[in-house]
Amino acid sequence: VVKCKKEKILLRSESNVGQIETLTSLTPLNEATGLLDIYGFEIFESNSLEQLCINYANEKIQQLYVSHFMKDLQKEYEIERIEWSNINYTDNQHCLDTLEGTHSIFGLLNEEVYLNRKCNIKILTERILDIGGNKQAPVIKKPSKFSSDPSFVVQHYAGEVRYSVDQLVNKNK
Repeated sequence: VVKCKKEKILLRSESNVGQIETLTSLTPLNEATGLLDIYGFEIFESNSLEQLCINYANEKIQQLYVSHFMKDLQKEYEIERIEWSNINYTDNQHCLDTLEGTHSIFGLLNEEVYLNRKCNIKILTERILDIGGNKQAPVIKKPSKFSSDPSFVVQHYAGEVRYSVDQLVNKNK
């Protein structure tokens, strides 16, 4: 539940899409309330760079929530000797490491842009699959269903998403 100063927010559903409608005029920034949808993962039949970026942002938000709320709160309870029930949570840092950094999906895409050469989709797909991530729980996998479209699957904290490699480099320019 969010309490808002001078704002009433109506949540309604139209065609299964949540829309937020502000009923009053805008308030000064220091009196505004922001809403953030941390579960806005996009999983379509065909996913590309746009969905990868949105899902990456959600992975970052999830990690921020886990590290600054769950971990820190539980440490604080232990230090203050407050009784509490342990809350199990998934640390998705291994997924973020696979998505960002030098040896990562975004690293490979940026490298292809910097080299400014014709991209070989087959080789790029193999390089992405080679990243893999944690060997016990790989973040990147080959798709389980055959497709003529080169693709890879990322195991996000919210579930598996299959991304098409075609146009990733061009969209990243």
